[in-house]
Amino acid sequence: AVAAVAGAAAAVTLRRKRDHAKSAAGSKKPMEAQEEAAASLRAAWEAEKKVDMMAQLIYKKRSADDFVVHLEGAQEMPKYVVVAIFSIGGKSFTHMRTLLGRYRKVIDLFAQDRPHDVLDVLLGVWGAHLDKFMMAFACVLEAGIVTDADALRWCARPEGTRALCRSRAAVLWAVAESSMAACCGVGLVCGLPYQHCLAAGVIIAVSGRFG
Repeated sequence: AVAAVAGAAAAVTLRRKRDHAKSAAGSKKPMEAQEEAAASLRAAWEAEKKVDMMAQLIYKKRSADDFVVHLEGAQEMPKYVVVAIFSIGGKSFTHMRTLLGRYRKVIDLFAQDRPHDVLDVLLGVWGAHLDKFMMAFACVLEAGIVTDADALRWCARPEGTRALCRSRAAVLWAVAESSMAACCGVGLVCGLPYQHCLAAGVIIAVSGRFG
């Protein structure tokens, strides 16, 4: 069961590694391309093993303080804990809220005033499942880990707007529409600069989503 949870979190990473390796192969010598592809796959499998290890500790209900001590000085490890939290929490609102509350210290250690990183991880875990993503997104908003203003800035990044315009990614559209409605509903008292909302609004209008 733990392996299945970790596998769901790492599947997107593995696919991206394989796609990257294939695209690189066309511009590199065969041997060089093969070596790069093998290294990418090894890195992806190592990441999956680390997520699995963190998931097992979560299932054993290790405390947030235990994690913080264990992760001290380990730059990448907090990310694997957050991946495991989002993966396991995907069962229900109750699971997600419980894990976000229990391991808030670890999430804060990972994010460190970088809410976009949290949304990037969430996209990596549940980007292919809109309902799961939006459930988790609602929970991180509720917990104050990210704000609607953070989410709009995340969507308004160059890579985000390209995805909105080219692939019309369901997750990014849902986040943009939800957060636009929330921000506008409170008169932008969240402090989001007007140009960010304007940029997001133009993208949505051009797409025809709002007519």
